[in-house]
Amino acid sequence: MEGKWFADTLDGVQQHGDELFGAGNFQVVATELTEDIPSLFRLPNLDGFGPASYIDGADLGGLIPLIND
Repeated sequence: MEGKWFADTLDGVQQHGDELFGAGNFQVVATELTEDIPSLFRLPNLDGFGPASYIDGADLGGLIPLIND
């Protein structure tokens, strides 16, 4: 697998970040994942932290980060 997993909820993002990097030692970047992404694969509970989606590396270039000011 050469792609990226995305937590589908903010709570899941925070749990993954805390576990992997320690509380407060990470930044959250959001994007919208649409059902037309060819490699989109979803799991209901990745690593016990809730729902998550996977995108192959070839499809990552089409994603646009959402920036909150």
